Amino acid sequence: MVKIAFDIGGVLSKYPDLLRPIYLALQNAPDVDVYVLTDRMEHSKSLSLLRDNGFPCEAERLLCADYTQYGEKCKAVLLRDLAIDIMIDDYPAYVSSDCPLRLLVMPDTTRPYLAESWGEEATQKKSGNRVTLAPMIANKCQVELRSQEGYA
Repeated sequence: MVKIAFDIGGVLSKYPDLLRPIYLALQNAPDVDVYVLTDRMEHSKSLSLLRDNGFPCEAERLLCADYTQYGEKCKAVLLRDLAIDIMIDDYPAYVSSDCPLRLLVMPDTTRPYLAESWGEEATQKKSGNRVTLAPMIANKCQVELRSQEGYA
């Protein structure tokens, strides 16, 4: 049996259209157990959020890591206790130990933290880490590069 775990924020929430078919296929695959590990919300809210966005999840397959108690090792505790084989997360500390295969979703400043298709309460969408400055940064870099071309 292979156990794979996905993070919500910055992974499922950022790439729902790409990851949903993979998630669903893995859920239906023999010899694969799919989990979701998060540190961001209450269990019931996270479960509703997953289901509302097309990621069906059994309540016992969603685990909320305790950052208050374990800090950046909070997901490592769950990875170890559940003997997870593959972890997919966007935060380096959460894929730094206690799992044989750890996949880091690299930052992509051209995409918002929450995809447009990701349904979540408006208050969550307005929080600071969910806003991307990529267009502004990209435009500034292009202007600076153009101004430097004349001096090369």
